[in-house]
Order: sequence, then structure tokens, then C-alpha cells
Amino acid sequence: MGELLPHVIFGIGEGFTDRIVNAYLQEDDSLDWRSVLEFFDEYFDRGDRDVDEVLVTSFLDMLPWPNQPGHGLVDQLPKRLRSRLDLLRPAA
Repeated sequence: MGELLPHVIFGIGEGFTDRIVNAYLQEDDSLDWRSVLEFFDEYFDRGDRDVDEVLVTSFLDMLPWPNQPGHGLVDQLPKRLRSRLDLLRPAA
């Protein structure tokens, strides 16, 4: 379609979200997941609706739920991302 589809990059197969969760689980040094989370947090909620939409729907909403492998990553989210995830999953 002639345009980059960020939701596809984040979500299909071994997309960004899966790679971040896997790096967290495996303590894989090839992907500095902490720095990635900080980068996402830095650019989140700065007024760019497209960026926020991708981070909410294709990253935060795809993170593991309680009792799923990798859920501990939720406790590692920086402030802005964690606040938004808490709005998405108030009871989780």
C-alpha cells in the first residue's frame, strides 16, 4: 500500500512486542529491553496520536497477562507506559 504499517511490525510473528518479552524472559543481552521501554516511554503521550495508538494497541495491550510467561515485564514498565496499562487493565 506504499506506507509503513507499524502495527504489523509490532505484532506479527516475532514482532517487537514478542522480542521484548522474550528478551526479558531469557535475560537476552542481544536486545536491551530496558532501553527499549525507556525509549517508548519517552515518546509516549507527547501529542502524536499515531505513536500513542501503536504503543497502546500493539505493545501494551499485547503484553502478557497475569499467569502468562513474561508478565513480570509489566512491573518493569516506566511511569507513563505503566499508567496507561493500568487504565487498559484495571483489574489485572
